[in-house]
This record gives sequence, C-alpha cells and structure tokens, in this order.
Amino acid sequence: MVARRAEPVVVTAAPQRVARNATSVRVDIAQRGKPMLAAMVWAIDGELPGLRHHSVTPPEVPHWSDSPTIEERFADAGLEYVRNYNFWGNFEQRPASWVAEWEARADLPPEYHEWLRFEPTAAFDDPWLEAARLLLLVDLGGWPATCQLHNQSEFIAPNIDVSCEFHSLDATDWLLLHGRADLAGEGLVATRQQVWSDDGRLLASGISQLLCRSVATRA
Repeated sequence: MVARRAEPVVVTAAPQRVARNATSVRVDIAQRGKPMLAAMVWAIDGELPGLRHHSVTPPEVPHWSDSPTIEERFADAGLEYVRNYNFWGNFEQRPASWVAEWEARADLPPEYHEWLRFEPTAAFDDPWLEAARLLLLVDLGGWPATCQLHNQSEFIAPNIDVSCEFHSLDATDWLLLHGRADLAGEGLVATRQQVWSDDGRLLASGISQLLCRSVATRA
C-alpha cells in the first residue's frame, strides 16, 4: 500500500445567493491543484424568531462519565490499544457499547454508539468551526455501524456524499455519535447519523452513502 502524506489544502468559499434571512455559500477544497470536495452550505441569521420544540430523546446508553476509555477497555482485557488509523488520535474515545470478543462478533445490529471529545481542542467559540466539528462526526458514523453487522475484511466503504442538518451549535465538549447502517446492496451502504450533547440535546443529524470497494484493489 502506498503511504500518503498530509499536504496543504486550499479552501475557497463563494456566496451563491443572499436572501433576507439566509445565505447560500459554495465551498470547494482542492489539494495539489485537484478538486477534493465540493459543498453547498445554507446559513441563517442568528436569533431568528420561530417555533420551538424538541421531541426526540437520545439513545439509552451510559453517560460518558460512566463509560471507560477505549484504552481502559483494552487494559481490562490485558491488551494494549493500538490505533489502526492515525485519524482516531484526534479524539478521546469512550465507547458507549462494547463487544469484548470483536473478532468473533455475529448477528449484531448495524448500529454504533460512542462518546467522542476532540483533542487537543475540545470545542470552539467560532460557530463555523463548531459546525465543522459536528459535520465531521455525522460523516464518521456510517462505516463503524456497518462493521458491527459485517465481520469481514473483503471491503472498505468510503463516503461518497453526506448531507447534514445543524440543530444547535451550543455543543458540549463530549459528543455522543449514534450511527446506523440500515440498508446495503448494489455496492452501496445507506447510513444515518445523529450527534447528541452530553445533556441530551440533538445537535446535528444527517445521512451519507458509502461506496464498497475491494480491499484487494488497494494493495
């Protein structure tokens, strides 16, 4: 496998439409002159009047303060936790559910729950950075949920798109990610994610589609 280095990216943002109470912005990300990502973002003015209710409830899982870290989970089993991907070094992880015999798992629902806190900076004052923090988690939960059901090493499945709704940017340091992968077929996996605050508020939700790729073709 070819090693990949972290390289600078160029982010370009351009307003597409400015309405009375909302603005649409196109964001393009390029690396080494090649387009990597394109996004459309709608942002509304702050403190708009409107209807209010919150009728959803968070998953029934232990609070982060009652959930051991992933390092503690491994240590309890007499093992040392070694990250397979450097990406996970951006978080302190506290799994809200745990499968002790991971390699022997079977018949688990395609569902994922984990408490995550960003490191080295847990939260930001800038609302755009807070939105990015939530978006990253919405983009993250699909494949871990899929792997709960499928005990296999034949495929990986990168995200090919993501759509996110932000419900509140008043986020807490610790965030609960709930991912589901209810449908897979024809080389695609359909997933849904929710991000919750540690005091039970739904902060963001979204959907993403994963594209199955053979691991053998990446060698």
